Amino acid sequence: MSVPCQLIGDLLPLYYDQVCSDDSRVLVEEHLKTCPACRQALANLREQMEHPQEDMEGMREAKNAWTKEKRKAFGKGVLCVLLAVVIVLTFVRLFVIKDQPVAAEDILISQVCQMKDGSLLFHWYVDDGKKLGKVDCSFEINEDGTTSMFFAPMHALIELDRTDEAGLFNAYVSLYIQSNVNDMSSRGSAYYLNPSVTKLYMGTPEDCILVWERGQELPAASPAMEEMAETYSYPFSSDINWDYYYARVQEILGDEMFQKEDAP
Repeated sequence: MSVPCQLIGDLLPLYYDQVCSDDSRVLVEEHLKTCPACRQALANLREQMEHPQEDMEGMREAKNAWTKEKRKAFGKGVLCVLLAVVIVLTFVRLFVIKDQPVAAEDILISQVCQMKDGSLLFHWYVDDGKKLGKVDCSFEINEDGTTSMFFAPMHALIELDRTDEAGLFNAYVSLYIQSNVNDMSSRGSAYYLNPSVTKLYMGTPEDCILVWERGQELPAASPAMEEMAETYSYPFSSDINWDYYYARVQEILGDEMFQKEDAP
């Protein structure tokens, strides 16, 4: 009688465990004599049942290997993220944050003069060939109770080279220095200097050059300087159309413009 292999396959576990009936045992054994596939299935079943620990060890090793790979991949991901953060922070620290003062020896002050309304006017220039990000302002109390004021041009740790001479580093500045604020000019570009300020420096308290001190006699501004300062002198502002600024200053001052060789 021909017995399908599917039926024999269902009986093999019972046959192996010797819990099937005598008729089933005879049926399986007769079938195995003529069916290589079912004999192999029985051999596989016997191998699996006689060596279960090896299969468990294999599964355990595979699981451990997968866990290690997972941890390794996670560690690599964290390392990549940290590296990216370090690169970004390093870039910001080197090129973006402007906290390095320009050396005083690179700051040129020239054309210091006094306007008819009492304002101090001067030209300043940073002679280091770099762009300039900002100008910080700070104060220091003197021993006599008066105040010194410091305008410090600031760079990033690594500042880009300037490509032209137009920028914050090369401009005129107007500061109103009269003691009586009621005498202050209506010029919007003038920066009011508190009467307690007796000295004005460019640079930091540790590295600076004196621009002006109260009581100092200043030469009078020329008519052209007076006209230019009415509209085109700025208190260290970077928000300027520099091409327009220089064109107008040149138009008004002519040969008087940016005479850096006159620095005291």
